[in-house]
Amino acid sequence: MLSYPRANQLVGQLMEIGVLDVVRADAYKRRFFAPRVIDVLVVAGGS
Repeated sequence: MLSYPRANQLVGQLMEIGVLDVVRADAYKRRFFAPRVIDVLVVAGGS
């Protein structure tokens, strides 16, 4: 089980390396997406 601080740290690291990005930075509850996964799905869906 992960503590909140550790999970938050891991999310921050994933954001730093570009795996995750935040949907709305000003939102109270942050939501994330994976831009590279979206890119693959969009390209694959267009074929």
